Amino acid sequence: ISPAQFVIMAFICGTIVTGLGALAGLPPIVLPAVAAVGYLGLPKMVLNFLIKRRLKRFVAAFPDAIDIIVRGVRSGLTVGECLNIVGQESPDPVGPEIGLVNEAIKLGQTMGDALQRMSDRIPSPEFRYFTIVLGTQQTTGGNLAETLAKLSDVLRSRKLMREKIKALSGEAVASAMIIGSLPPGVVILISLTTPSYLSVLFHTTIGDIILGGAVVWMGIGIFIMKRMVSFRI
Repeated sequence: ISPAQFVIMAFICGTIVTGLGALAGLPPIVLPAVAAVGYLGLPKMVLNFLIKRRLKRFVAAFPDAIDIIVRGVRSGLTVGECLNIVGQESPDPVGPEIGLVNEAIKLGQTMGDALQRMSDRIPSPEFRYFTIVLGTQQTTGGNLAETLAKLSDVLRSRKLMREKIKALSGEAVASAMIIGSLPPGVVILISLTTPSYLSVLFHTTIGDIILGGAVVWMGIGIFIMKRMVSFRI
């Protein structure tokens, strides 16, 4: 989507969330926080989710695309011909992105410039390694097939390491999710069973201040827990 489309969707989402909060009778002191979540938090979170999902699909399929290039180079094909095969045979998003590279080369761009533009669209370390390997090979020469074969092995090892870390940190992630969802869950249950217990939080000034502070501290705690269980390879 374009930036303008994202802004429009964020505005619609924020308006709906803020309207629902006002209709639900939330205190005025809480509405700015709800509006911030609706206009900025939710759209950004959805966008980050879609970006991470696309990058994950790209990283999962990219080693297979490199193997196609390795087999093609060993059989005597040029790198451009191998990229054309990858663009036709590889699944989304690798195939369509490599197809854009092939179209740019046909229109007169150099392979390095076309790959750099793709690197801007796909900010993945795995693809940056690939562009560095091709650029180095074009400048200094060398056995491209062997270099790309080693790169494919490295990318698969990185993937295995990520999966191993994900499995080892699964318990910590589950604990963080439970701890983060426990206070809102308790508030909802008490509101449904005995609403009078929490009425002071929603109908008095001091209660609104306490509720706002609780939301701020919960946000800080969730952010810290998320950083503690996030690992990058």
